[in-house]
Amino acid sequence: MKRNTWVLVCALLLGSSAWGGCNDDDGVTPDASADQAVVEAGADQGVDQNGQDLLVDIGSPDQGPADAGSGCNASLDLAPLTLASSYCVGARLAAPTANAFAFDPTRLWTFEVGSATRSFVVRKRTLDLVSNTVGSPSDVFGFRVAGTQPVFAGGYLTIWPATGLAAAGYTLQDQSGGIAMGTSGSTPVEFASKGNYDAVYLDADTLLINGLGAGSAEDGQGVYVYKAGVGRRLIKAVGSFSGTLALGQSVLFVGGFNTANEVWAFSLAEVKAAINGSATLSGSSDGDMIYSGAILDAAALGDSLVYLDDDFTTFNGVRRIPVTVNGDSVTKGTPSDVITPGASVKINALAQSGDWIGVRLTGGSADEIALIREK
Repeated sequence: MKRNTWVLVCALLLGSSAWGGCNDDDGVTPDASADQAVVEAGADQGVDQNGQDLLVDIGSPDQGPADAGSGCNASLDLAPLTLASSYCVGARLAAPTANAFAFDPTRLWTFEVGSATRSFVVRKRTLDLVSNTVGSPSDVFGFRVAGTQPVFAGGYLTIWPATGLAAAGYTLQDQSGGIAMGTSGSTPVEFASKGNYDAVYLDADTLLINGLGAGSAEDGQGVYVYKAGVGRRLIKAVGSFSGTLALGQSVLFVGGFNTANEVWAFSLAEVKAAINGSATLSGSSDGDMIYSGAILDAAALGDSLVYLDDDFTTFNGVRRIPVTVNGDSVTKGTPSDVITPGASVKINALAQSGDWIGVRLTGGSADEIALIREK
C-alpha cells in the first residue's frame, strides 16, 4: 500500500492542502461521454484480437492471496502498541528498507529503490511463520525511469501470488507516471499511468488503479481498469484527489479526497459487471460512503475496511469498519479498534493476505513488520 512520499509533492505543486494524491489537471470533471470512450476491440465477444480473455470471471476468487497460516505465536505481541484482545500476532520481523511491502503465505515482497540512478526493484524473500524468520532477498524484476524530472516511487506494491505477478508504480513532478508489472526473471511490462496512487489486482489479468489515468486513457480522477493492454476509467466521482484501494471478500473500498479523506464501498459484483459490460460506475450514485476522516493507508479483512488512522502528524491507531453487502448496497457497521497507540512507536503502512493484515512499525530501534489476525 501507499505512503505519502509523492503525495506531499503533488499537494505543493498544486497549491493544495489536501492529503490525497494528485487531482485532475483542471479540476473539472470530464464530460460523461468520455466515460465510454475507451473500449477494447472485440470486447463484445469477450476476447481481443489475440484471443486473450477480456472479461472478468464473475466466479473467480475475490481475494487472490491465500490464508498466510493457521496459527498465532503466543510469545509475540505489538508492545508498546496495544493489540485488541480478539486479535493475535503471527510474526514480527525486521523490516527491509522499502517504499512498500506485500506478503503471501510463504513470501515477503518489497518495492525498493535500486542501486542505479532512477531505478527501482521488486524483491521477494521466503517467509516462515513457524520460525518467525525471513530469508535473503531475490530480485523479481527491476526497471529504470528515463528523463530528468524528479521521480517519486509509489508507496504501494500489489501482488497476485498464484502466478507470482507483482506491480508497482512511480510518478514524476508533472504528475505523469507509470506502472511496471511482471514475474520473477521477466522483463516487466510498463505502461503510462498518470498520478497513480494505489493499485490492486482484481484477478491475474485485471489491475485496478486509483489515479488520473491508465494507458492512453486520461479522463480525470477515478479508478481505472487496465486489462489486455488497454485502460479506461471504471469509477468516477470518488473525490478530486486520489486515495487508497482495498479489495475485500465481496467489496471494493475506494479512497479519495474532497474536503476530507473519504472512502466509498462498491460491491464486487457491480464492479465486475461494469468491467464486463464496459460501463462506468459513480461514487455519487453507485458507491456507498462508509468513512470520512483521517486515513493514511487501508487494507481489507473479509468484508471489513481496516484503516490507518493518521492525519500525517498524529498516529491514532488502526481501526476496523465492518460492512454488509446486500446486492449493490453496502451498509457500514460499528467501528472498532484493532491497534491503539503506545510510546513513540507507530504504524505507517498496511498490507493484506487472506485472513492476515500486515503492519509496518516504525519509531523504535529498528523498523519491523508484524502480521496479525483474528483469533
